[in-house]
Amino acid sequence: MLAGLAPSAWADAPASTTAASTTGAANLQEVRVTAQKVRNISLKEPDSTGSRLGISVLDTPASIQVVSGDAIQLRGDVTVNDAVTRTAGFTTQATLGNGLGALGARGFVGEGSVMVLYDGIQMPVAANTVTFPFDTWAIDRIETLAGPASVLYGTGAVGGAINVIPLEPTEDSQGSVRLGGGSYDSYQGALDASGPLAPGIDYRFDFDHLGSSGFLQNGQSSSNAFRGALGFEPTENLHLTLSEDYDDQWPTVYSGLPLINGVALSGLRDVNYTTYGSDVLWQDNWTQLKTVWTAAENLTFQDTLYYQEAHRLWRGQNVDFTYLPATDEFSETGFYQVVQHLHQLGDRAQIAWKHSVLGLDNDVAAGGDVNHIYFDRNYWSVANATEFVGIDGTPQGTFPSGTLAPQHYRALADLYDLFAEDRLELTRALSLVAGLRLDHEHADREDLIADVESTATFNPLSWRIGAVYQLLPGLNAYAQYSTATDSVGNLVSLSTVQQSFALSVGKQVEAGLKQVAWNDRLEWTFAAYRIIKNNLLTPDPANVNLSLQVGQQSSRGLEASVIANLGGGWHVEVNGTTLQARYDQFSETLSGAVVSLDGYRPVGVPEQAANLWLIWTLNPRWELQAGLRYVGDRFADGEDTHVLPSYAVADAGVRWSPGTNTAIDAHVTNAFNKFYADNDLTNGDYEWIVGAPREFMLTVTQGF
Repeated sequence: MLAGLAPSAWADAPASTTAASTTGAANLQEVRVTAQKVRNISLKEPDSTGSRLGISVLDTPASIQVVSGDAIQLRGDVTVNDAVTRTAGFTTQATLGNGLGALGARGFVGEGSVMVLYDGIQMPVAANTVTFPFDTWAIDRIETLAGPASVLYGTGAVGGAINVIPLEPTEDSQGSVRLGGGSYDSYQGALDASGPLAPGIDYRFDFDHLGSSGFLQNGQSSSNAFRGALGFEPTENLHLTLSEDYDDQWPTVYSGLPLINGVALSGLRDVNYTTYGSDVLWQDNWTQLKTVWTAAENLTFQDTLYYQEAHRLWRGQNVDFTYLPATDEFSETGFYQVVQHLHQLGDRAQIAWKHSVLGLDNDVAAGGDVNHIYFDRNYWSVANATEFVGIDGTPQGTFPSGTLAPQHYRALADLYDLFAEDRLELTRALSLVAGLRLDHEHADREDLIADVESTATFNPLSWRIGAVYQLLPGLNAYAQYSTATDSVGNLVSLSTVQQSFALSVGKQVEAGLKQVAWNDRLEWTFAAYRIIKNNLLTPDPANVNLSLQVGQQSSRGLEASVIANLGGGWHVEVNGTTLQARYDQFSETLSGAVVSLDGYRPVGVPEQAANLWLIWTLNPRWELQAGLRYVGDRFADGEDTHVLPSYAVADAGVRWSPGTNTAIDAHVTNAFNKFYADNDLTNGDYEWIVGAPREFMLTVTQGF
């Protein structure tokens, strides 16, 4: 991971690399490795998220960004959420309830609309929660696809998808160790090693431990991330990789900052109102066997057998605060405990064939996926229990021991899909890309308290058609039409009532430009889109206890990104988005009456977001970094009355490389100590998930 850390190799390195740069003299290898540490991977490189055909980002008719793991490490982003939200159009929706991984894109928010993939496999969403992957130490790269992705990955991706791709075993021996510490007793200990074990057998081992006391009262958190992998090559044309990932997280138990008379007080930023005895723990295992068989130069078969376990515990309060001015304290209600278990077993197979049709180059990929999911959820709420806590967080209060009202259900789901994708090169300048996917989703639910069984079956069809035209060498224009499907909930956690509703359907039109120019030192992208999503649930005006599936939501917007090596040691990355998101036909129930939200912006959606990252290499040993993250205002309620203000947060860093295998990094996040709401919790009142104040971190990384 640390090969060639000295910045001199990439002060003015080309922005992109090709396969040729990975062979030949050793100094060319060093340029390739270090160039990726300061930039996103080139548009000329193939991506595995926007297409299954192995074509480049430049030749894919979709908005795709790829950021390397080395660039993530350079910026000091220790979570996947931190890294993804530096790309164009992706913003965080993270809360403890959704596993701290939820994202928003193109006007649609949450795990049900922005899909999370690990090595190309969809992470199943249960009760609006995904907790894996989260750690960035063992990541090779993260690829993002903005806009509908159901044609590639199935239900739950009308806003987009992110694909976290791990590091694999290497044929050459390499490794590194990292130690770090910083503000609020934060610390990191990490190790990676990779290399040959025997002829035809390579290994990889990665481990990362993070911990902190946190800026909040009682804000302790810690996590462990482990990855082990073995690569086998029994023949020249056959490669197998067996891997195991294990993660556990003890995040800070935090119920947000309650507002007082509608105002968030900055002086209460570090107060944690969570009661004593609250706890959160997530554990995830991911086992995978990948097989790649190159049957011929133009014919490749791939198979991925996978198994996942997830065990999750929440014990806390359901963030319902009431301010009592007479005693200057808060009353707290809504205490609960949730235990979830999820198991998934599946297999995905694909064949890719390069051939000609009527003398025209044609690439085709086709295959299928089958998986089985078991989900079990226990929920206990404490009835008629109230605790009181002072405005300064003391006394802390204790998790009550009142009467428990249980909910317990389990679900079994079977999913099957068939997919196909094709790229036909009509001329040297014009190509067509089309995709088709048919899913079969079946779920059985058993309510163990009410002793009620129910079932649901869905058969969604998704498709995409697009064209790419080369205007000039390195400058491509594209357009596409795509469809997607979202469930009204999550398949394995649909209620008995929700199982009776159809899937929501999304449609997108998108057009854009992509270019690699200036001797590969400049890359830029531009996209314009419109998405319409139908079949949203709205309350029935004739009976507010029932729902009608007649709602519609839409968004339209622009996205752009620029990456440039400017010379003189300067490197810049900037991206941004502006959009308009609206409910076109939607209602909610307020005080027993149905209120129309037509024309209102959906909850949690910012209409502007932007990122800037600058690197200045002063000399072969020193470089300076600075970043800026901007997120526009958002609403925390359907009627757009409670505003989360826009914010801009600055980060900075410096790297000193005393040797080619040593790096000492100093990072500061939120450098100007901005007080802002990263997110919001709504349960009758409103609570800000306050962004962290200024924090420092110093790490030493030694390669071997």
